[in-house]
Amino acid sequence: MMGASAIVYFRLMVGPDGNPTGCHIQQATNSPEFTDFTCKLLMKRARFAPALDAAGNPTASYYTNSVRWLASAL
Repeated sequence: MMGASAIVYFRLMVGPDGNPTGCHIQQATNSPEFTDFTCKLLMKRARFAPALDAAGNPTASYYTNSVRWLASAL
């Protein structure tokens, strides 16, 4: 991946406890290694304040975003 780059658009499913329960790549450019790495990293490190329903109870939800990876060659 040295000198490579990619943009990865993802959807992260989030449980009522704020922890991720699933990761789906919506779109990606270039290397599939970046898509695998993105989901593995998000599932390991991402944490959220729980989403709340109309009654104020924690509920499952989702989070969408993108990551731009730049692997520089040294």
